[in-house]
Amino acid sequence: MADFYIDPVNGTPGGAGTEGDPLDKIVTNPVTGNNYYFKRGTVSNNDYKINVSGQTASTLLIDAYGEGAPPVITYYYTSDDPNDWSLTETNVWQFTAPSNGPVPIGLGRLGTKSNPSWTERRNYTNLAGPQDTDFDEFGQWDHADAGTTLYIYSNQNPVDKWGAVYYVTITDNQIISVGGNNTNVTIQNLKFMYGVTGVRVEPFSGNTATTVKVANNVSEHCWWGLSFGSSDAAFLDGVICEYNEIDATGSTGLRGYGANPVNNQSVFRYNKIDSVGYAESIGGIYTQLLGTASLPFLWTMNEVSNVLRTPYWNESHGLYVDGNLTTTYNTFLHNRVTNVGGNGMHNNTGGDGNKWLGNLIVNADRGYRHTESVYSGNATPTAI
Repeated sequence: MADFYIDPVNGTPGGAGTEGDPLDKIVTNPVTGNNYYFKRGTVSNNDYKINVSGQTASTLLIDAYGEGAPPVITYYYTSDDPNDWSLTETNVWQFTAPSNGPVPIGLGRLGTKSNPSWTERRNYTNLAGPQDTDFDEFGQWDHADAGTTLYIYSNQNPVDKWGAVYYVTITDNQIISVGGNNTNVTIQNLKFMYGVTGVRVEPFSGNTATTVKVANNVSEHCWWGLSFGSSDAAFLDGVICEYNEIDATGSTGLRGYGANPVNNQSVFRYNKIDSVGYAESIGGIYTQLLGTASLPFLWTMNEVSNVLRTPYWNESHGLYVDGNLTTTYNTFLHNRVTNVGGNGMHNNTGGDGNKWLGNLIVNADRGYRHTESVYSGNATPTAI
């Protein structure tokens, strides 16, 4: 086991990785048995994701050291060559990204190129970017999730107008990715900004993430805040997500989905999620379990506030459950939801085996949907 210290300000590529002689970045993907510490009060502008995959032998820790604010870790792309952009129609510029689902940072809400309401949507924006620019009515954008094309509405070449376009891609740009079979991984005390996801725990199909803990982090201005599991029968076994703060996401704040395990319950607790869905949103918290899981996910004591409803996306709910579970349950216990442009608690068709116990909904368009689930002790004092 070894300890590696990372200081992007005072570290060097050839550093020994000690606290007195730190590295400037993680030079290889983290390996099992090691501890990695980022210097507090610094910003690591990474051009790669930190990829943790197949760690099964012993523990792995990614943490902070020193004094001050949590270390910030970013992962985004930059387009600063005007020749990358071409004019496809009046005021609509096109760019080809390296992977699918490009999303610009700081350029406003998602539009629809097929029926562009660019100026109508221009005020629905607050997804701040690395650049400090006051955008006018231009800057609206559109993309295809399954394609690499990004469209931006601008009265001149976007690079000439703003100096550069910063963007992430939905299929890439996880700041920290935990994939494959992983055991005893802890990620804590960090701040993630300007990535598609702060931390994505996504075992490959048929693999299991066991005893993975993500705690006391901040995820801000990412497309998704934190994401756990996948929709292709990957397993979460004893995952703990707690005391994290998620703010100003382009889409959903906290996701937990996939096929549930038989050994240890996964728990999501004491997380704060605020101002989500600046571009599109399914919910502040979204979960989808497949099959006949033997253990439920437990969601307890989480706070969700300001889930936005946009002209583009109308299904913006506080707590959103999907999937097909009729014999086992997600359990939502003592969560608080405030200011939601949809349902406070939304149980989608086919997800009828869930438990909603003692949750509080304040100021939502509707309290809850689908009575087939178990509802007990929930309160909606100011639901509309």
